[in-house]
Formats: sequence, C-alpha cells, structure tokens
Amino acid sequence: MLMSRHLKNGDMRGGTASTPTVDGNRVYTMSYTGELYCLEAKTDEVKWAKDIQREFNGKPAGWGYAGSPLVVDDMLIVETGAKEGSLIALNKESGSLIWKSGNYSAGLSSEVEFHPNLDRQRKIEFLKKLSLFSVPAKYGEAFGLYLLEAMAAGVPVVQPRHAAFPELIESTGGGRLYEPNDPESLADSWEDILANPEEARSIGLRGRQSVIEKYSIHDMAKTIELTCRKLVQLTES
Repeated sequence: MLMSRHLKNGDMRGGTASTPTVDGNRVYTMSYTGELYCLEAKTDEVKWAKDIQREFNGKPAGWGYAGSPLVVDDMLIVETGAKEGSLIALNKESGSLIWKSGNYSAGLSSEVEFHPNLDRQRKIEFLKKLSLFSVPAKYGEAFGLYLLEAMAAGVPVVQPRHAAFPELIESTGGGRLYEPNDPESLADSWEDILANPEEARSIGLRGRQSVIEKYSIHDMAKTIELTCRKLVQLTES
C-alpha cells in the first residue's frame, strides 16, 4: 500500500515483482515496467523518480523488471536491460547518473535451465552432470530428500548449517556446510569444492557409499520396522 499509490499503471504490470530496498530513511522500489522510486520511509513522500525504459532506453525481460535496487555506498545500482548501459549507478540521494556499463538484456534467464517433472532416469542423468549440488534454503527443512538423490549420484553437496542438513551431511560425509544466510560463507564452501576436483570426487564417492549403506529403500524399511517393533513393545509393557 505504501508504494502502490506511486505506480502510474493501475494493472498488474504496474505493480512490483521485487523486494523494496531500505537504506536509512529511504525506500527504493521499481515496478514491473521500470518506474524507479526513492521514497521517504516515514511520510511516503517521493524524493525522486526515474522511468528506466524512457530515460535509459531500458528493455525489461519477459516478466518485467524483477530485480531489487542495490545500495552500495552513495550509489543505487539497477538493471536496465539497455543495449548501452544495461547496468547503471545513480546517486541514491538525487537520482543523478554516476555511471553506466554493460550490453545485455535484464535478467539471467539465459543462464537458467528449467527441468519440470523429470522421470527417474532423466533425473539421474541430470544429477550426474553436476559438479556440485547446492540449495541455499533460508528456512529449515525437516528432511532433504533431494540431497540424498544428489549424493546417490556421486555429487558433493553444500547446504546451510541448520535444520536437518547438518545431520545428513555429517552422517554421510557427502558435502560441506556453510553459515546460514551468509553469501560469503556459501561462496567459500563452493570454492573449496570446485577448486579441488580430487577432493570433490572423494566427497561425492563417500556420500554415494553412505547413501547406499544407510538410506536405501531396504535399509530404511528395516529401520521403520525396528522402530515399530519397539513402539509395540513399549505399549505392551
């Protein structure tokens, strides 16, 4: 509600697909169509605004602009998708242009592959092509079946140190842990594996062997059976 009043278009395309950026008493937000606003946090007053498409020849991706503005020192950095100046830095106080650079479309869709509803064989083929498997989950998960699938394919994994991930990785030796919500720790863990191919291969093989020994359908069924027997004995005693 705070920012929607400032978006010129009344339809869905005039909304925002990105998280607003808060810096002190300023809020920076950009609409699907590239309307960039600097607002006073308490009063909702517009301090300055820019039309990325009109003023910088911006070209959004198919889903519109969906990247959050980035504050670095006195600069506000945003993607335009323009042929000349696909990335720009504005003065965060005044909105004046500081620099522009790059020649690429907004978004990273060309670097992302989507593989929905893979069958078992295609999933195995996909996993075996990976050098590293990592899902930087921000929230705790009770169990990471996808980690066991990656380990079963001999792929080392990197996960945050929370929820079920430490137990799985420590019990299998099939990966590394990093500090949750810490990009540098995540990058260091990736680098540690990717920069050491032999170690990565050793971790992958160790994880695969552990999954076979501890998490096969047969072994898990046996564990469940033993647990049920213990529960029955407890209720009868």
